[in-house]
Amino acid sequence: EPLRKLLSTGYFRFVMTASYSPLVEIAMKDQWGENNVNILNIYDSDLTRRDIRSNYSSQNSPTLYYLLGKVGTTQKFAVTDTDYLQVVKTMIVDMANSNLFGLTASKYLLVLGCDQDDWLFRFIWYTLKTNKAFIKNGYVGRNKKDHKLDKFLAINNISLNYNINKFACEIYEALVKIKETQAFND
Repeated sequence: EPLRKLLSTGYFRFVMTASYSPLVEIAMKDQWGENNVNILNIYDSDLTRRDIRSNYSSQNSPTLYYLLGKVGTTQKFAVTDTDYLQVVKTMIVDMANSNLFGLTASKYLLVLGCDQDDWLFRFIWYTLKTNKAFIKNGYVGRNKKDHKLDKFLAINNISLNYNINKFACEIYEALVKIKETQAFND
């Protein structure tokens, strides 16, 4: 429910999900309309469906990116450590110069959940945020504490919060207040 509320604000036009279920897709389609959400999947065999358009920021079309694949499609989804390593390889090698990673490096990231193992989250974060000229901080809401991962995130100036529902509700309330008083762009 907190994620659905956040998406209902209209501020989150680009969402990456590590979930295999279509819950985020359903929430986005409820917000933007059934045929108005661009769905991308890292496992898509069509390379153009693995990356965003080069002019994504100017188009601002609502986009959902399945970072670890999606259940219920003809494509694969990550289950085993080998699958996760294949996703990491795709991100680091096959998509090294992608528009997707240029966009994520230039934006603030709000990450909710983060229940992946320490090593996987570090690889994903590294790919989304490293080796770019302009890097903005991120905000991470985690379900549980992981001392080593939390230290890594803190060293990289990432704000942490461990009560995801409360964290998401606070962000929602702040965005609603901003919407009532002024334009909010980034």
